[in-house]
Amino acid sequence: MIDPEPLPHLPGCYLFKDGEGAVIYVGKAKDLKKRVSSYFQKRDLDPKTSALVSAARDLDFIVTDSEVEALLLENALIKKHWPKYNVRLKDSSRYASIHLTDEDFPRIHLSRKRTGKGSFFGPFVSARERDYVFSVVRKTFGLRTCRRLPKRACLRYHMGACSGPCIGNITLEEYRSRVSRGESVLKGRIRELISSMKEDMTVLAARQEFERAMELRDEIRALESL
Repeated sequence: MIDPEPLPHLPGCYLFKDGEGAVIYVGKAKDLKKRVSSYFQKRDLDPKTSALVSAARDLDFIVTDSEVEALLLENALIKKHWPKYNVRLKDSSRYASIHLTDEDFPRIHLSRKRTGKGSFFGPFVSARERDYVFSVVRKTFGLRTCRRLPKRACLRYHMGACSGPCIGNITLEEYRSRVSRGESVLKGRIRELISSMKEDMTVLAARQEFERAMELRDEIRALESL
């Protein structure tokens, strides 16, 4: 029987393996120890989970810095191993990915088809969690969602949710920098990104570019709250 005792009370991903060492299930957890322990404490498991527990012979785990990183890592591990008991992503065409387009001012949107230029992230196991990650990246970095740049500012800009490239409110260089930071989040590199952003904020403050430094500060606070 698998012993969950060595697992930490930290967020991360866990991988159940069969007797031959093949990964048969990947899951994520806010608290690894509590989540894995629950598999072996419940008596009223559904048939699928009961079969999983019976087949599991070994366990690996990976600690992450946040639940969001665990979510992104979980999707990457499922696509890498295609575990037997992770059935919801078998037909990945049913699940939307997050798409960052390859335009001068890239837009972010959800797409079921992985066609077109740019970068795709996903598909995600849970639509609710996918929408949460999409919303965090879109709002934190003020990325546009419009199909075409309008001639006047849209409602999202007036609500403070878009940086306003359509009206020249942000330079191409700064917008692309925001896109790059958004990509780092979608790749699960949140800790490294925050560290880099803090260094950039210090440099901007030293240059007395206080407005940009405060923008970075707000982004950092949003990421640290994940």
